[in-house]
Amino acid sequence: MRQQASAEGNVTSSGIPSASLKWGSRMLPLLALALIPLCVLGISIAVSDLRTYPGFDLRPKVVGARAVAALLDPYDLDAVVRQNDYFKSTTTPLYTPALLMMYIPLSDMPFETQRVVYFWLDWVFAAAAFYLLFRYLSLDRRRRYLCWIVYATFILCSYAFRIHVERGQYYMLLLLLMCYAAASLKNNWTGWLNCLPTALLMVLRPTYGLILIFVLLCMDARTWALRVLALTAGLFLLTLPLVGLHAWAEFAHVAALRQADHLAQLMMTCKGSLPVIAANDAGNAPFLIEHTDFSKLLPHPAINGTFIGLISWVADTVSKAHRLPAVACSLLRSTSMVNSIFVLAVLAGGVCISWMARKREVSRNVAIACALLWPMLFEIFGPERFLYTAVLEVLPFLLLAVDRRVFPGIAAGASGLYRLIAFLLLGLVPTVLFQIGNLGFLKQTLDSALILLALPLTMAVVCLHSILRSPGRI
Repeated sequence: MRQQASAEGNVTSSGIPSASLKWGSRMLPLLALALIPLCVLGISIAVSDLRTYPGFDLRPKVVGARAVAALLDPYDLDAVVRQNDYFKSTTTPLYTPALLMMYIPLSDMPFETQRVVYFWLDWVFAAAAFYLLFRYLSLDRRRRYLCWIVYATFILCSYAFRIHVERGQYYMLLLLLMCYAAASLKNNWTGWLNCLPTALLMVLRPTYGLILIFVLLCMDARTWALRVLALTAGLFLLTLPLVGLHAWAEFAHVAALRQADHLAQLMMTCKGSLPVIAANDAGNAPFLIEHTDFSKLLPHPAINGTFIGLISWVADTVSKAHRLPAVACSLLRSTSMVNSIFVLAVLAGGVCISWMARKREVSRNVAIACALLWPMLFEIFGPERFLYTAVLEVLPFLLLAVDRRVFPGIAAGASGLYRLIAFLLLGLVPTVLFQIGNLGFLKQTLDSALILLALPLTMAVVCLHSILRSPGRI
């Protein structure tokens, strides 16, 4: 490794002076060190948020878990809230029965206690996910510095993660399971216990079952995929004695209703009667449940990062300037059909890309990144996808950033370095800008569009480009 680093440092034919290489090598550890106090500041801000805000999105999970434990339908909010304050929720839960069951062990505790426990669990999951990335997915010292810089900027110091822990979301658990799945695929861990975290990911987030399709079609990991599939089926069967098939069907029905509701709000834009949602908690009347005020919310001026959410944002922005013409309203009415076409295109495109990857010697990192990006792109056309879901994007982002085939080493020429810098700027600059105060709703909405929409699509293009450049299998 020392010889390789020395070779890269002495190369001048690439057009990058050796002095610049040395300067860049020194800057990486300094930048990595400078992020440590920022992470400590992020923890202190998160603790302050814990004392100020209630965990608005944690409440439906807790109430859903209590309803499942009491043999009630967790997706029938009217029937559940009629019981007492113990079952009172902020919204109808849009989570799988398996996820709700994971909250059952602590569900009898006071809500404030659960809020504290799940808050610190988020930080434990964040540390564990970084350990897997640092230990098993980074190659050398330079890439480990890069791994820390990206992870600290994209996760620990980001507004997305701050919103995540303030709301009480569960995506850090998903990120940890995804990191373990990536590590097991990269290192050929095919034992049953090593396949269990990926199976848990599938049953908690069924859309990530697309990972198995990609692995079966293009990667030499058939044993791993079949064992994950068997374990997923086993975990699904374990949920049936408590919730039955009815709860799973109700979950799908609630998800469809949520998307229909977003489409109905989009149609209201044409009438100029779209409801106004407050961007902060100023002036909201207290809304007490179990001695917790749920009217306090951390400002979240970001779009619903789905196709329908983006169309709604554009239509609302235009309608505020002037009423939408009849032609524009007629186009809005076809949004549902266009969304369905895009869903089919993403599914068909994933199959085609996996088949192309099967015919070529594709980098392991690129194949894993493709498998993870497929469900992310699929969810762009689902009912909801807000800023806190961006924490999941750090994994495929890092898999591509540290791969030598995607971004060749400095010795291979300046172009590889410049492409890497552009890729990093696309992912990190919007993340940093989100943290710089309240720059206005439009500005932060554009930042969220870059993080939730432009970045996954760019990563998909990078993956496709890398696959097409890979040599064919003999």
